[in-house]
Amino acid sequence: MPTRHPARLHLKKLPAKPARTPLQRAIALLARREHSAAELTAKLTGSDLTQQQAAQVVAQLAADGLQSDLRFAESFTRSRAEKWGRPRILHELARKGIDQETAAKGVDVVLGCTDQSDECSRALEVLRKRFASAADDPRQRQQQWRFLQARGFAADITAKALRSFAEQEESHS
Repeated sequence: MPTRHPARLHLKKLPAKPARTPLQRAIALLARREHSAAELTAKLTGSDLTQQQAAQVVAQLAADGLQSDLRFAESFTRSRAEKWGRPRILHELARKGIDQETAAKGVDVVLGCTDQSDECSRALEVLRKRFASAADDPRQRQQQWRFLQARGFAADITAKALRSFAEQEESHS
């Protein structure tokens, strides 16, 4: 009796996976991470569902409490809070289909109803993680300015954070 070559053992046919319903597919997606209703609808529409059918599945999940745009906004904010400013987080949530009110609530839950000093301290932390020291010349200051602006911090917050960064370095010297 001929023996099988070890490299060919993996060629055995595996049993076919049973087809999953759209609801099961949506639940599987939500099990990995939170999704906005718009994201989930788009992912389900990409399969064999129409836009209306996908929206019905998402509506059912939302009614059952398995999908929540507010929960998605909170999760998204937590994952970006160390790198991005409040305006950029809100902008990205809007791009993902979250309405302004829900996005603001989600951001407020995670960041708190932040005032400018809280946002400035977050910008300062982001700046410290990226740059070892405050800018010595205008070119470096401009680079640090662009860095914070790209992270979505407002111009007044960026200016205060850069000023604080320079002041703290001077006081440590």
